[in-house]
Order: sequence, then structure tokens, then C-alpha cells
Amino acid sequence: MSETGGEASGQVGSVAVCLAAAAVGRVRSVVPIFFGRMAGSLNTDQFDVTQGVELVWRELSGLPRANALRHAVRAHLPQFRHRAAESEVQGAAAVVSALDAIGILTEDCADSQEFLRRSMAAALGVALEFDSQAVPPPAGQPSWMVYELRGQAELFEMLPISTEIVSSELVYSLRMRSGEESMNYRNAMKLLMSGAAG
Repeated sequence: MSETGGEASGQVGSVAVCLAAAAVGRVRSVVPIFFGRMAGSLNTDQFDVTQGVELVWRELSGLPRANALRHAVRAHLPQFRHRAAESEVQGAAAVVSALDAIGILTEDCADSQEFLRRSMAAALGVALEFDSQAVPPPAGQPSWMVYELRGQAELFEMLPISTEIVSSELVYSLRMRSGEESMNYRNAMKLLMSGAAG
């Protein structure tokens, strides 16, 4: 069982990174849905910027830091953000928030609390946009904001910020849970872009 803990110079600790990756991973699925459904010049099968989330999970699992891929993700993010921000397609604002979250996750940052706060705030931006567009929330949830806030709170129950060592099993559990919950965001983006929301 591999374990990670502590902080490297210029990088946040693994606990903050795990929590941020799980939060960002929940919302990242809106990105490929959005660009895959857009028509004409905005349709793209180019670089997959959501690899930024996967590279962080791989690093947390013990693989070497993927500097080249990290740089590529960050280099491509501005053009994707611009395309989304300048489009008139429903759901664009949610995608901008998700792209911002991926950008934050792939930054080099020495302040764990600031890194985590910004990551989770960007993820909340996706939920806020869904509520503003009257996208039906997941079953049993009064709103997307409540769903996301509860989800983030559950992450802190699984991995308290005071934890000193994160096991590989917990990293895996967080990654799988994040991936499962991202399906709700994926389905909601499909609904929004179909015009059936609201």
C-alpha cells in the first residue's frame, strides 16, 4: 500500500490535491459534452483538456509528475475557454467554470488552502449555472448548489483536511466516487444543450 503526505517545494500537499481533484472531477464531464455537441467552427475533436484531471489522479497514485502533459493542458485551456465564453450556446458559462477548475487544478501553488478554495469554488460555479438555467437537479436534491455543496462536504468526511497521510486505497475511492458523480453533470449538460431544461 503506497501512501503520500507532506508538501514538496512549490506544490500543495496531497490531501488538498486529492480533495480538489475529486471536486473538479465531478464537474469536468460537462466539457467534452459541450464541445462535442457544438456545430461548425466551434466543434472540436482536438486536445482533451480534461486530461488535466486524469494526470493529477495518476500523480496521486504514485506515478511521476507529468510536466509535459500538464504544460500542454495549460497551453490549450485559454482557447477552449475563449470558445465557450464567446459562444451563445446554452451551458457555456458552466463550461467556463469547469475549464477554470481544471486550470486551477493543474497550477503550481504553494498555498494549500487557497488552492483548495479556488478549485471548489470553480466547481460550484458549474452547479450555480445549472440552477440559473433551471436544469433539473439529481433525484432527491432541491438544487444543483445543494447537491454540489453536499458532495463537497462528503469529500471532507472521507478525507479530513487534517489528514497527514493519504493511502492509495483512499485515492482510488475518491477517484471512483468523483467519476460516478460526474455522470450527473454529464447528463445535465446533455439535457441543457438539447433545449429540454427549464
